[in-house]
Order: sequence, then structure tokens, then C-alpha cells
Amino acid sequence: MKKVNWQKWKARVPLLVVLISMAVSFYFAIFYSVRAARLLQSQYTGEEVTYLSWLIGSNDHVTLLGVICVSAIGYFGFLISTRVKLFKKKWLRLINFLVMHVARWSGLIAYGMGGIDSYVIPFFENRLENVITTDAFIESILFEHTSGFYLMLIALPILFVGFVLLFLMAELGLNVQELKKAFFNFEYKGKWLQKFSKLEEVDVWPDVELGLSIKNQEMVTIPGFDRSLNSLIVGGIGTGKTAALALPMLNQDLHHMTRFINAFPTLREREDYLSKDVAGRHLNGITVIEPSNDLCQKTLQLVKAHGIPDEAITYINPLDPNTPSINPMRGPVDKVAEVFAQIIAGLNDSGSSGNFFFEQAQRNHLKQHIYLLKLHDPDLQPTFGALIDMYNNPTLVHKMHEQLKKTLPKNIDDIEERQERNYWKIIQGIDEWFDLTILPKKERGAGGENWVTDDLGNVQYYDAKSEHVQGLRNILNDIGSNPYIRNVLFGESEFDFDEHFAKGGVLLVNTAKGQLVDLARVLGKLVLMNLQNATFRRPNDVSPFHHIMVDEAPDYFYDSFSEFPVQSRKYKVIITTIMQTIAQLADTYGENYMTTIIAGMRNRMVYGDVPAMDAEYFSNLFGEKIVFDEGQTEMSVSPLQDNPQTRGGSSYAKKREQSMTPGEIMFQDAFNCAVKIVVNNQPIPVQRIKANFLPPEAFQSAEVRVGELPLQEWLSYRRGEIDVIKDSEEVKVIEEVDSELVEVEESVAIEKEKVREDTKLDLELEREQAIADKVARMSHDTRPTDKLPASLIRSISFDQNGMHAEIEPAADVSNDVQNEIEQPQSAQKAAASPVKEPIAPMAAESSPEAAPPVQKEVRVFDMGFGQQQPNEPAEIDEEEEVVSIFGVPEAKNETPSEQEEIAYKESVISKKHDSFYHQLQNGVEMNIKHNSPSEKGKDGK
Repeated sequence: MKKVNWQKWKARVPLLVVLISMAVSFYFAIFYSVRAARLLQSQYTGEEVTYLSWLIGSNDHVTLLGVICVSAIGYFGFLISTRVKLFKKKWLRLINFLVMHVARWSGLIAYGMGGIDSYVIPFFENRLENVITTDAFIESILFEHTSGFYLMLIALPILFVGFVLLFLMAELGLNVQELKKAFFNFEYKGKWLQKFSKLEEVDVWPDVELGLSIKNQEMVTIPGFDRSLNSLIVGGIGTGKTAALALPMLNQDLHHMTRFINAFPTLREREDYLSKDVAGRHLNGITVIEPSNDLCQKTLQLVKAHGIPDEAITYINPLDPNTPSINPMRGPVDKVAEVFAQIIAGLNDSGSSGNFFFEQAQRNHLKQHIYLLKLHDPDLQPTFGALIDMYNNPTLVHKMHEQLKKTLPKNIDDIEERQERNYWKIIQGIDEWFDLTILPKKERGAGGENWVTDDLGNVQYYDAKSEHVQGLRNILNDIGSNPYIRNVLFGESEFDFDEHFAKGGVLLVNTAKGQLVDLARVLGKLVLMNLQNATFRRPNDVSPFHHIMVDEAPDYFYDSFSEFPVQSRKYKVIITTIMQTIAQLADTYGENYMTTIIAGMRNRMVYGDVPAMDAEYFSNLFGEKIVFDEGQTEMSVSPLQDNPQTRGGSSYAKKREQSMTPGEIMFQDAFNCAVKIVVNNQPIPVQRIKANFLPPEAFQSAEVRVGELPLQEWLSYRRGEIDVIKDSEEVKVIEEVDSELVEVEESVAIEKEKVREDTKLDLELEREQAIADKVARMSHDTRPTDKLPASLIRSISFDQNGMHAEIEPAADVSNDVQNEIEQPQSAQKAAASPVKEPIAPMAAESSPEAAPPVQKEVRVFDMGFGQQQPNEPAEIDEEEEVVSIFGVPEAKNETPSEQEEIAYKESVISKKHDSFYHQLQNGVEMNIKHNSPSEKGKDGK
């Protein structure tokens, strides 16, 4: 039996209620209309009419209570329909509105007509029976035209309703555009109705509730999708920024993160997991940066209350000696260099009054050193400490520079691939810069200038531009000499910001402003800049949401931060900044920077008692509202004059005024907040909310906790032990590749076996031929000696063409020419290439006096397989190794064995197989990249 999905049925309840109320209104609209028509027709014809009795019965009596109940059902159904998604369509809303009003007005008409028919007409009939008249004219009027009179009486309700509708239509015509807009945008507000309408939500987005509206007691909520438009919280100390807004928001985010973890085993198996409809609807992590450790500690308690383990929490606390470290040198080299350049610029006390030359010199100097540090050794993971060592030891910089030089290719301009060529051009520029900057030390002595060396004789170097970067060196040494900073920023670290975004988790950063003072900004800016760079490396749209909350945010802002909130929405990153006053931004970075930041934070929350400048600014930002101003007039005539009188009147005028005046913003009640949010990308007028404090038990045990089994699977995913299905097309490609690899491996195994059998057969034939050749050679007694004495051999080297021997004629070699060697047939197949200088046997008879010693090179051997490196001398035993002038080595190095020959041919096949395998793998990766969601076009193809 198929399991019933109660969640879907629960989501249909609001729609079903509206449809039922609409059906009731529609039925009674027909019911009352037919009864009114039957009464009118019965009066007109003088006979009782009872059509459609099967639908509405034969009794035309209508009760007032019934009309009221039907009207209430219709009215209530229409109000609910304003919160139902389907009935937000204009034509459905209009139909529902008309049906409700037809049922109500037709009910009133039927009730009025029924009352006239039951009470008024009988009254007149009874009176007419008692009338006595002798006037024929009056008698004809009273008794001969009563039917028309009764018809007029019974039609009075229709006439009354008609006049009312005409009046309403006339008023509608005067304000048709405004009324149409108000009608289609109308949404009924109410605390319980809001909860009822939320039943319709099946796919839960990471919505966040801010607090109850003071006006209608409805919970003010920012929808999850609109949260990526970012939020700004402004308020003085003690107004409730952290307790009434920040902590409740983080707690709700942990609810959403917990639901994501619990649903992860099901979600990761979906082929469309990496899409904006699956992963893109969930929130998988939060990051908190704050200066006092108070918010971090309370957030940590909330995290524990949800059952999230320590493995998923990274708590950066400089005051803790065992705190995890962050390596600021991780990441792309250009991004790392820019991060450090901006941080040093922010710490430079000279500010805008500083010398532009020195500022740019320091910036360029720092970036060049970071490029060298990260590029001189690709296998090395650099650290912040290594950068400071470079500034304190120019000789170390020179060694790194030498390593960098070795990596440069010779002909960079000949590289065809543009990206690779540009990469090497950058490194070439760095190399040239250090050629001019790091120079050897010299000192003037008695014999002129000499290089300065250390105790081991190593040349010492100095920085030629050190006088321009003394301030930079001082700043770096200040950072390196602080023990709290060293706890966090020095040393290697496994934490990766890209992994933090991709796989989720909790990052808490306490910058410890009380202990670090100005250096707290260094830590906060480093983390925030790395978060910004990692954000821009995320896949668009398909990534899960991630919330970054920054308390006392102006302490950590930097010049390029203004680009972050503007672009973060595309990468599903939610930014919430908390500050005491916007004047902090204007004072440090200027009003234009302040305006840019606020423009990127479309959800704004302002507490009371802010400075006058803030109140004035946000009063203008909150916009205007339409109000109707009532004016009263009074005119009187003195009693001393003729016709003394007094006249009074009132008038109404529509006008616009500020939604909240600066005074209303400044003098809000304690913990109340003025909020202007965005719902479905539509700006909502400012409204005031009450505080939404967390109960104490929320810090002990959350209402939503992670399950044990889903948690273990999610942790395995974070460790890299399991993966998610990325895309159906990619899965298909991988399956096809796997089948191809199996076929290739089977074919290679068959080919290896065939080669092994062929090799055995060839070796048997070679052995037989070698024996025959040896017998033939031994029968020729007059053949000259074909081997050289070992004393002639100076060195032997191999290259790709053969083996070379450098020889020197000896004084007496007659006794060395001995012992004829066997000549294997395999060596004849690998015959030597032509000899550069033939060596005749008579060379042995030459004397040292007759000819001076000369060195000659003889190419004497080519194996036909395998290669020796050029200019690499072979190891030779002078007592046993001799070289034949026919290019055949002595028996010790003769024909390779059967196993060696087979192994060689198998290695050739393996290389071909490996080459094919790598080509196939590269093709698969390109195909996967082409088919991945991030590489597809806008149409998804």
C-alpha cells in the first residue's frame, strides 16, 4: 500500500478551505438569486412558481441569520484567499470577490423580498378588504391595479441594492487606478492567519523571523531568498542589536542547517542535487566575526544545543593557545597578495596624508615578495611566518629567487597557449624585479670592492629598496611579535575557506579587540577578505546558502568590501552587518562609500536612540506614506445681527508624509526596532517590531536537533569520504568511461600475452642462429683480432644512438689482444652505427714517441631499445670489460635475457596503454566540465 504523504495534504489545507468557502458562496448566490427570481415571477404572474425545487427546495422563505452566515463564510474565505498562492492571480481573486458579493447581495434581496411577500403585501390586502368607498375612480385605483402595486413593493429591495451599487461604481470611477492597485495588492494580516497560511509551504527556505509587528501582531519575516539581499542592523549600545536580533537570527539559521543535515542522505542521492531547487534552497553553514567573544560564546552554546559536533566547528580565538590556525597564504596568489596589500594599507597610520610614492612602493614591494613566496616552490605551502622571514633575511629571498629562475622556460614567447604564456610572463616580470632589487653586498677593502660573505663563504645579499619599505617592515614585525596573533595566523592550517563554503560548518572568529587593540582589525579583515574571495569562487545559484554575520563591522571594512554585498547575492551568501552608527563608515571611508554599503544592504533595521544624523538619514530612506488629513471649519453669525447662525463643516485632503519622522525613530520604546525589509523582491513599507529574545532553554536544547545517522553521513561528506551525485549527464559519462576502461584493460591483457608468446619464439630462433654463426666464425683462422684491450678504454657513455668509448693509445698493447669472444646473433641485429674514427689493430704497435696520446670517440653499440642519458658514463670493470670493434660487448653485457626482452616489450605496451588512459581521462574531465551545471548555458543545454 502506498504511503500517504501527509505533508503534501497539510500544505493543501489553506487552498481547500478557500475552495470550500468559495463553493458555499457560489451555491448560496444561486440559491438566493433563484428564490428572489421566483418571488418576483410569482408576483408578476399571480401564480406560484417553483422551478429548481431539486436544488433549492420549494420554500422561498429566507432567514436573516442564514444571510449573515453565508456572508461571513464568503468574507472569511476571501480574506484567507489573499494569503493563498493560487488566489494571488488577479482573475481568481476577482472571481472570488464577485461570488462573495453576489451571494451577500442576493441574500439581502431575497430576504427583503421574502419579508415583503410575507408581511407587507398581506397587510395591504387586509386593509383593502375593510375599505368602503362610493367613488368609482378611487375604487378602480384601489382594487383594479393592486397587482402592479404589489409588484412595485416586492421589487423595492432590488431597486435599493441597485442604487447602492450605482453609488459605489461612481466612487470607483473617481479612484479606479488606486483602488485597483490596492485591491490586487491587498493581503489580510493577522497572527493566526499567518500561521495558517504557512501550512502551504512545502519547500522550506531559510526564512528568518525578526519579531511581532506592533501594528497587527503578525510576525515580520524575511523570506529566505530575499535574505541574500543582505541586512544592516544599526543601534547604540544596549539597544538590543545582539540579544533581540542577532542571536535569534543565528538560532533560526542553525535550525535550517540542522534540517539540511537531517535531509542530506536523501538530498545527496538526487541527480539534481547541485541545483538551485535542491541544494540552492538550503543553508549549510554560518560564520560569525565579532570583537568581544560574547556573541561567539553564545553562538557556540546554540550550536551545541542543536547537536552539531566539534568536528564541524572552527573556533578562532587568539586568547586560546590551542586555537585552530588560519593560513592567510592559502588561495590564489593574486588574491593573497591583494588581501595583504589592503590590510597593510589599512594599518598604515599615514592615511590619506601619506606620501603616495611610498605607499605604492610598499604595496608593490609586498606583492612581489608574496608572488615569489608562493611561486618559487609549487610543492611548498607558504606561511605568514615565511613572509616575515623574507623581510628579515634578503639572502633567503635570493635563494628563493634562484629557485624561481630554474622554473622559467627558455622561450616564453613561443608558448602557444595564451593563458600559460601570460602566467610565465608574470613570473618573468617577478624574476626581473628581483634581479634589480636583491643585490649582493659589497665592501671596499685594500684590494678594491669585494663581496661580503658569511663564515661559510656564502655571498650575502641586501634589499636595494629597503629604505622605501621601512614602514612596511615595521608593520610586519609588529604583527609577528604579537603572541596572540601568532596563535592564529602563523603556522600551517588545514582550514580551507572554499571547503567551508562548499561542505558547510560553523566558523566563529573572536578578534579579541581588548587584547589585540589595532591588530584585531588585521585578523578580522583577513578572515573577511578570504571569505569574500572564496565567495566569488563559488558556483552561481546552485550553492547552498551561507550566512556571514559581522558585529562591529566598520572595524573590519576595507576599500573593496563595497563590492562584496553587491555581488554576494549571486553566490548565495547572506551578509549581516551590525554597527552602532553609520557615521563610522562616513568618517573612515566617506559618504559615497557609506551610501554604497547601505545600498547593498536592502533589509534595514534601526533601533532607537541613534544619532540625529542616522535618524534623519533613515527617515528619508524609509520613504513616505499617504494619509488623509481631516480639516474642520466653523462659521458663525453674531447674535446682534439679523439671522444669527452657526455653520460647521469638515474636509478631507490626501497628502504624503514621512513614514517615520526622525523623532519617531529616535524615541522608539525600549528594544523596539524599525524595520524596512524586502519580500519577494518587493520593498515593504517600514514597520515597527517588538523584541524577539531567545528563551534560556534555547541555549540548552534546541527544538530541532540533528539525527545521529544523517550526521555521520554528512561528516563523511565533509571529510571527503563520500561524494554527491553532481549531474545526471556526468553520471552517464562516468559510466561510459568505466565501460571503455574495462574494454581497454582486457585488450591490453590479451596483447601482452600475445607479445610474450611471440618474444619466446623470436628468442629461440636467435639462439639457434647465434650458435650457427659462432661455429662458422671459429673455422676461419685468418680473421683479424676484433677486440680491443681493456687498457685502451678510458670511458664509456651511452646516448640515444649508441655507446661511445673515449680511448687513448697505449705504449704496449700486444699482450692485451687475447681471448676471442662469442658474437651473439642478437648483437648483429643491433649493429653499431658507423664509426666516427675507425680503430685499426695496428694502433697497438704504435709507440708513444711516434704519436702523441689522442682521445677519440667511437660509437660502438646500439641495443635498439631503452635509452641512456647523454654524457652519462657507464660503469665499467676495467679488468673484465672489453669492447669489440664490431660493436659487440663482452659476454658480461651480451644479449638481454628472455625476461628482460619480455619486460621491455610489455613496458612499451604499458606506456601506450597509460597514454591512452590519460587521454581518455582528460577527455572525461573535459566532458564532465562541459556538462556540469556551472558550464552550461543559460538555457541549461
